[in-house]
Amino acid sequence: MQAVYPDALAVHRLDMGTSGLLLMARGPEMHRALSRLFEQRQVAKRYIAVVAGELLPESGEVNLPLICDWPNRPRQMVDFEIGKPSLTRYRRLAYDAQKIAVVLSWNRLLVARINSGFI
Repeated sequence: MQAVYPDALAVHRLDMGTSGLLLMARGPEMHRALSRLFEQRQVAKRYIAVVAGELLPESGEVNLPLICDWPNRPRQMVDFEIGKPSLTRYRRLAYDAQKIAVVLSWNRLLVARINSGFI
């Protein structure tokens, strides 16, 4: 990357266990600004997923408390006693007989993968 953009600096590896996207900044000033947004948890993520099955209702929320599943890290599991709040919002974009396109947004890393099982 720096061969083409010498001022490119890595800001954040987004969802390393899933998409593995790498966010780059052009120059130190933008690097600081973007890093600050992540530090202050101001960055919102929205993904489009293709899933199998029916999706009724067309939109909604899954709000389940999650904790780390230590024997199966990095997996997480639902725990109503000590789990941390997690929220996944979903909305169906398109549907055909074999697959559904869904927009997912959430407030914690890995939450969408776990909560999507409850949609």
